[in-house]
Amino acid sequence: MLCEKMKCDLKEGNILVCGDSSTDLPMLQECLTQNPSGVYTIWVTTDEKLQKQVIVRDLCGSYNNKNIAFVSCPEVLLGAMAQATIREISIVRPRGE
Repeated sequence: MLCEKMKCDLKEGNILVCGDSSTDLPMLQECLTQNPSGVYTIWVTTDEKLQKQVIVRDLCGSYNNKNIAFVSCPEVLLGAMAQATIREISIVRPRGE
């Protein structure tokens, strides 16, 4: 597993899990198992069946995790991440410093 090689500890901090198909569900499950309250997940899908699997199929719901978002296309996810990055940079390094 990548985390073992990189010596990551999934039990600490926040984890962002992004997925777009049912093959990504095991990754979400592992992260929820390790750190149920620290997982934030964003899914690029309009597939209602997949959305129900993420929310209901003993994944986020069974870990009492409500940090879930669905977006319709990758551009929405990338735009949101860009805005968050810009916001963080402006907080850490205010203009004029």
